[in-house]
Amino acid sequence: MGYTQWSDSLELGQWVPQADFEAEQTDKGGWRGTQSFMIVRGTIDTPEFTAAFSEGALATTLDPKLPVFWGFMSLSHIVKVANRRGGYSSVTAAFAGFGSMDGNDEALPDPTYHLRGQLSERSIMEHEKVVALAIGERLILEMLWQEIYRWDGANSKVQTRVVDEFGFETWRDGDTQLVSADSISAADLIAAGKKTYQHPSFVWEKRWESDEAIPNEEFNNLGHIDVPDGTPPEPAGDRDWMLTYGAQDEQGGLFSAVKEWTLSERGGFDTFLYSD
Repeated sequence: MGYTQWSDSLELGQWVPQADFEAEQTDKGGWRGTQSFMIVRGTIDTPEFTAAFSEGALATTLDPKLPVFWGFMSLSHIVKVANRRGGYSSVTAAFAGFGSMDGNDEALPDPTYHLRGQLSERSIMEHEKVVALAIGERLILEMLWQEIYRWDGANSKVQTRVVDEFGFETWRDGDTQLVSADSISAADLIAAGKKTYQHPSFVWEKRWESDEAIPNEEFNNLGHIDVPDGTPPEPAGDRDWMLTYGAQDEQGGLFSAVKEWTLSERGGFDTFLYSD
């Protein structure tokens, strides 16, 4: 039950909306606001207060004097409760919702998009120049990477460990050697301790606010090749995108959501692994 003014007749279980309602719209269309209510201090323990000030309660229900426009705002949480003189308390409530001021009956999400490049550390064995080598050279590099073989950089030779009949260990040139320039360069790096490299990738991000949650079928695309929302760049090399991240927060009647897509290497993601 709401009241429009505070007087000495305020009783237990009642509240008086204060004239301090304020709301601010975000750049994605959502609204967040606050309003305070005066109560007799013990009202906070009553079932009337608990039922009325529960999450999802409409702002226009708690304060019927608010304009009808704010009917989409609902309670997200209590910000604070402060004791006042005379046995009263001030309750500040936070509201959130999604609405439009352009006269339309239905507000539409206004998403923002962002492209970012990022680096991640990977094994040199995953570098595209190493992956492109013949399988025999890749196997030799793997043995060098695991320090099973040794690299004689001065002579560009792969050496294998030999233990004689007396248990003495020596290193000798192996029967199979690296031939291509890229494999020799990779061996030089591995021998110098550079077993990893910084791998570049791009992420396309969408952020938006709405009065509706992300549909389950969109979350089901996580980890799958997907067509990003918006207008992401279209790099050459038969690359494609994978939905790699999704998140959603709910406050009152407002959903804040984000999805991210990661760009593949040349040739695209493996369709056997990453598609239905």
